[in-house]
Formats: sequence, structure tokens, C-alpha cells
Amino acid sequence: MARLRAARLQTRHGALGASVVIGVVWALWHIPKFLTAGSAQDYSFWLYLVDTVAKAVLFTWVFNSTAGSLLMVTLLHASLNTSAVFLPILPAAVGDVGPTMISVVLHCAAAVAVVLATGPARLSRTSSPADQPQDSVKNVPRPPGPGQTG
Repeated sequence: MARLRAARLQTRHGALGASVVIGVVWALWHIPKFLTAGSAQDYSFWLYLVDTVAKAVLFTWVFNSTAGSLLMVTLLHASLNTSAVFLPILPAAVGDVGPTMISVVLHCAAAVAVVLATGPARLSRTSSPADQPQDSVKNVPRPPGPGQTG
């Protein structure tokens, strides 16, 4: 389902536009963390928004470069979350926003490099899942319907 939504967004807005939409929605989803006292998100929401949009560009690049693999995107997401836990970059752990700023700048630089290397329309050197016909999502086994045998 998520794969089809991402492909549809890319068809309408291009890969970069879809990444911006996904990044903004993703940042808005995390607003409650910024409103919770004692949360690790004790820095500017706008900084988080910029970082999230940059990460969304990187996730779209991975998604498109792996023929729409949500597993690869999930592993990237998990690795970024894990690194934030084990590396002292969040202001709650360090008491300073400096390391967070460095992380955001690096994510933005990587996102800009991806856009320049692959182009904003696809964010991939190969065809994106949005370029593939919808019936190409046939690797998922479907259970037989009522009255059908498997």
C-alpha cells in the first residue's frame, strides 16, 4: 500500500516533490514529540522539518534505486534512528544544538548530492517505481478470493 502511494505521489509531483510532501507530513506526524516535556526533541521544530525533508529525499532515492523496496527504506530509517541513540548528537544528550546542526547539514548535503547526481524527476539512475505499470507490483502473493481455489 505504501509503495503504491509513493509511486502515485511521484507520478503527480516528481520524485523531489513527492519527497517534500512526504517529509512535511512525516515532520507533522512527530509534532507531539515536540510538545512532550522531557522528549529528546528539545530543539527547533523548523530544524527538524528541514532534516526530515532531507531524509525523505534520501529515502526516496533508496526506494527508487531498489525498485520500490520498503525493506531497504525501513533499514535506512532504523539505522538513522539507532545512530541518533548511540551517537551523542541530540541536544538532550549533549546540552548543545551544535552536533544536531552538523547532522542536519550533512543530511542536507547528501540530499543535494543525490538530487544533482540523479535529477529531481526520478532521484534514481534507473526507472523509478512510478515509471513502472501498476500491475508490476505482482510479487506479493494474493490469497484466493471467495469461491476460488488456491
